[in-house]
Amino acid sequence: MVTMRAAVGADPTHVAAMPLLLPLLLPLLLTGPGADALRDVRMRVEPSAVEAGSPATVKCEYDLENQKLYSVKFYRGSHEFYRYSAEDEPHTKVFPFPQGLPSSPVNLQRSNQTQVYLGEVSPSLAGNLSCEVTTDDTFVTRLVYTNLVVAVKPEGPPHITTSKNSYDPGETLLATCVAQPSQPAAELSFYIGDRMVGQGVPEVRNTSTGLLETRLELRLRLADKHFNAGTGRDRDGGEMVVLRCHAEVPNLAVHNAYTRLSRRTKHPVPERVTQPNAAAALAAMPASLMLLLVVLGARGSLARR
Repeated sequence: MVTMRAAVGADPTHVAAMPLLLPLLLPLLLTGPGADALRDVRMRVEPSAVEAGSPATVKCEYDLENQKLYSVKFYRGSHEFYRYSAEDEPHTKVFPFPQGLPSSPVNLQRSNQTQVYLGEVSPSLAGNLSCEVTTDDTFVTRLVYTNLVVAVKPEGPPHITTSKNSYDPGETLLATCVAQPSQPAAELSFYIGDRMVGQGVPEVRNTSTGLLETRLELRLRLADKHFNAGTGRDRDGGEMVVLRCHAEVPNLAVHNAYTRLSRRTKHPVPERVTQPNAAAALAAMPASLMLLLVVLGARGSLARR
């Protein structure tokens, strides 16, 4: 609350008007001269997601409105790591990162009053960045923020485990897919053939390396259509379910892992019908019929003589 007291001898009309003028005067009192000299201050990282080990440019752009620049300071969290001072020689200065962070990757030859060039970005640099711009004549200061996203590819495909190696229609398939650690987290989904199956909610956890590991579970009641999805047969010709886990880190990496599950109860195989050979036919022939054939054969031989 603002309390206003009239001076002795003051005009009561002027005193009564002061509360009405206060909303108009307050912005001028708070900002002071030159407060509008710094406009359109904005910050961004190019590219928006930096692959670990790759370079990045942190940009801080502004409009001085005909004022002189005093300084531009770049921060990671609360720690200043780069400064441009217009009146100092040299203009640029680099500050080492605190213990636990890598040595500064700032390339001074490619850095100036509107950008900092980072030659090699490590995952530990990910986080909040800020830029503080100050004018010289009026010392107006603006502070803006952005986020540094460091992308790390997974080292390989995800890993699938199932509760059993064989199933029958009507049984429930229990499966788990775990993606290799990455940044950002991988997106997981299960497929049988070309159809996505399951609607599980993925679980994402932090690893000791600062990367993210995604885990997805599947609980699916199998039907005949899953075995007849055109996904192949086992070595005995039996039907199989080929379960696929699809892992994708957007704009960075795509991997697939497969597991083959056989049908436990095999369909009966029709008995093969074959033509018996001559030896088997003679063995099954009655003795009397065999004797008759021998006698007839002997008579035929005597008649030809």
